Formats: sequence, C-alpha cells, structure tokens
Amino acid sequence: MPGASADSRQRVRTVRSAHVRCADLAAPLQYASMPRTGTTLLELALVIVILGVLAAIAVPRITFIADEAAVRHQAHRLVGALDAARGAGIRLGTPAGLTVGTARLTVAASVGGVPTTVWDAPGPTDEGVSVSGAGAPIMFGPAGLAVGASNRTIVLSRGAASRRVVISRLGQYVIRPRREITTRREAAPRDRTMVRFDAPTARPAGPNMIGAPAPLTDTPS
Repeated sequence: MPGASADSRQRVRTVRSAHVRCADLAAPLQYASMPRTGTTLLELALVIVILGVLAAIAVPRITFIADEAAVRHQAHRLVGALDAARGAGIRLGTPAGLTVGTARLTVAASVGGVPTTVWDAPGPTDEGVSVSGAGAPIMFGPAGLAVGASNRTIVLSRGAASRRVVISRLGQYVIRPRREITTRREAAPRDRTMVRFDAPTARPAGPNMIGAPAPLTDTPS
C-alpha cells in the first residue's frame, strides 16, 4: 500500500494467511456434512433382480395377449371368407368354393364356364398364425348351403392361443376355443329300488300283475 509502513503491510499479510488457513480447515468439514448421493453395488444388484422378476412375469402375459389377438383376427377373417364364398354362390347362381391356404384365402367360381377368382385375402401366415384341418375347398351352392363334404373343423393357432372354426354339413359355422371347459352338476341320486321281473314276459311284477306274489294278510286261524 502506498504510504503504509512495513509493520502494517506485515500485519495485513498475516491476517490474509490466517483467513486462508481457516478456509482450508473448514473445507473438509463442509464436505463431510454433505449427504451421499451414490448407490452401492448391493443396491444395484437388488434393482436388477427386481426388474428380472417383473420381466419374467409380464413378458409371457404380453406375448399371450398378442397371440390371442392375432388368432382371433384370423378366425374372423376366415368367417368373412366363408361369407364371401356363400354370397358368391348365391349371386352367381353357381357353386363357389373357398380354398383355405396358409398364405391366401381364395374364393373361386365358374363364370361362363371359366374358373374365376371372385374374392381373395391374405392367409393366416400374414400374422404368423398356423392353420390345420382346411382340406379341400369348401363349396357353397346357389341356395347358400354347403355342397359335398364341406363340414370340418379348422384350427388356427399361434403360441398358446388357438381358435376353432367349426363348419356344419349345411354350411353353418361358428368360432370356438380349441379346448372347451364344461362343468357338470352332480346329478341327483336315482331311486335304486329293485324291480322284479318275471320271465319270460320281462314285465315288472306288481300287486295287480298276473304272476305277482300274493300279498301277506292276516288270516284267522
């Protein structure tokens, strides 16, 4: 400082150095009082285990829901193809047949003596659904009834989900689960009273029947 003595300058330097030392001593105490924000290895492992358990529970359920939706959609698409085949037979006045393939659903009919495809749609494999039991084309006549051996059960499945499309001899169809669970009530116990039959007539013997034993009566002695 201009005009200050050497003693004054020395005192200023001493005070400044004391302040610096105090700040250096207070810094570790300040850092020690701060809360810890990190995670330990044990906590990280616990979180990973919990996420694995949740994934093991949720993933199969989500997969089944997706399979169920795909199978249901393809079953309704097959019913739409059956409706198209029936309508083509009625509209054209000639037998129309539905061919159920894995890649395509095709309705063909004879138009002017020439086999013609009148309806077409993607098959079950469009959504990864497998099909079994399709067999020969399903034929519908001009009256809208099934023609020939058109009754069958077509099974659509993907993963654990499945549906059956059941077609009757008259050409009616319905969508059903692959495995139907039916419950039966316990029937009431039947009357197991023994009935006597006299050979050779094999008619139940009763008090008013010929050949029945006479009833026991008290007779005066």
